[in-house]
Parts: sequence; structure tokens; C-alpha cells
Amino acid sequence: MSGVAGCMALTKRDLVRFVRQPSRVVAAIGTPILIWIFAGSGLSRSFAPPTPEGAAAAVESSKAYAMYLVPGMATMVVLFASTMAAITLIQDRTSGFMQAVVAGPAPKWAMALGKALPNALLATVQGAVVLGLAWVLNPEHSLVGLPMGLAALALTSLGITGVALALASRIDSVAGFHGVMNLVLLPMWLLSGALFPPQGAQTWLSWIVRLNPMTWATDLVGASVGARHVTEAWAWPGTVAFALLGVALATAAVTRRIVKDGGARA
Repeated sequence: MSGVAGCMALTKRDLVRFVRQPSRVVAAIGTPILIWIFAGSGLSRSFAPPTPEGAAAAVESSKAYAMYLVPGMATMVVLFASTMAAITLIQDRTSGFMQAVVAGPAPKWAMALGKALPNALLATVQGAVVLGLAWVLNPEHSLVGLPMGLAALALTSLGITGVALALASRIDSVAGFHGVMNLVLLPMWLLSGALFPPQGAQTWLSWIVRLNPMTWATDLVGASVGARHVTEAWAWPGTVAFALLGVALATAAVTRRIVKDGGARA
């Protein structure tokens, strides 16, 4: 079996698994939408100071903050979907499925890509659903920027999925991975300007935000719907480099761990 055929077989398996688990869709999309509804609608005036213009200005401020939240909610979906990809890797390795794949003729890199590509695709599609909230708020906005937003989501999905798989390759339990996710992946999202503008942050924290790959993605997605401006010149090159780094990390870490486990079982 060629590497491409092996990769496609694993990709198909994960896509079928996703279709058979609709709760994953509800969890990945429902949580960001609820946060958007509560923060972007119910609590939005709490983030805006009182204005002398009165109620009309407050309504406009609430709408502006709701628009500001949309790209952050889209990248949050990517984070959740990537987490699920890592969890399926732990489950497959624990059940012995991945060790069985090692015994097959497919090259080892096909295993890593077979886990990363389908889950990055699923994360992008789910993120695109949330991105549609921008046109609910502003139906007059042009759809010209939509390809740019989808491209940013796809690249970020590859990067985050790769990092998540690399972390999961060193962890043997789902509970342990959730702890690592809360320590590494969740702060990346929180420090991306997803909920609050980072302009008022302390100097040391502002540099962390600027160098955070999820900040670039959030800005790029926001620019595609007219909700934000891209503040860093390296946003696109950095996002592409992050996607490539994620794939490289996943390929190196996953194949090394699978081969090690396979050899131990043999």
C-alpha cells in the first residue's frame, strides 16, 4: 500500500467516526455559539463604558463587540476540534489500532497525516459555520473575504492539530491530555485577543500576544469579515509556517511513539 493510499484510508476512518458521533459537532460548535450569545449580546454593554449619546450608541457598541467576538469563536472551534483529534489518537493507541497499522505496509508518515488532515478539515468546516455569524450581524458585508478567512482557519487547524497530536503522542490517558491542553493550548487561545483587545496589555504580555500564532489567525479571520485589522506584517507567513511546523511535529512525534509502542508489543 502506498503512503497516499494509507493516508486516505485513515482519513476516511476518522471522517466516518466523526459522522457517527454527532455529539462532537454539538460540543465543538455549540459552546462557542453560547459564549458568543452570552458575551456578545447579553454582557456586551458591560465591556463598553457609558456614552453621552445614550441608548443608540450603546446598541451600536454591543453590535461592534459581538462582531469582534466572531473570529475568536471560530478559532475556539478549531481548538476544540483539534483537541478531539488528539483524544482519538490516544484512544486508537490504547486500543491497539495504531500498533496494528504499524504492522501494515503503509509508511509511518502516512499515519500522522492520516490523523492530522481529516481533523484539520473537520475543524475548518466547523469554524466556517461559526464564521457565518458575522453575516448574521452584517448581511451587507461582502463575501469577497470569505476565502481568506477559510484559508486562515485551515492553516491554523493544521498547526493546532499538529501540536495537539504531538502532545498527545507523549500522554497515555485522556484525562492527562486535558490537563496539558488547559496548560498549553487554552492559554494560546485566551492570549490571541479572542475575547478582549490586547492593545492595553502590559508590555511583556503584549509581546507574547504578538508572537502567538493564534493571534495571527484570529486577526486574519477577523479581517475577512471586516471585524478586525491585521496588525502584524508576518501574519500570513507566520500562519503558513505554523501549519508546516504543526505537521512536522505531529509526523515526528506520532510516528516515533507508534513505532516504539509497536516494537514493545512485538
